[in-house]
Amino acid sequence: MALATCITPGTAPAIPRQIGAHPPTRSRSHSEPLDALAELLGYVKGWARHHRMADVVQAMDDAHALLRAGRIQSAGVHHG
Repeated sequence: MALATCITPGTAPAIPRQIGAHPPTRSRSHSEPLDALAELLGYVKGWARHHRMADVVQAMDDAHALLRAGRIQSAGVHHG
């Protein structure tokens, strides 16, 4: 995945607050962990777009698509 080649553990710069809403915190509750993941992907995508990192933006789009597909498949298994 392109993200792994761009950001190595411990070297990623902080996401500036002026880009968007405040980053998620542990005190914020989510109805599901997937909601928290989707929100985090959105923050990373915003940060990457701000820094013109097209490969990271694409990786976040791909991750969102996988997350949506997993939710649809999961809903079909549980309700179908």
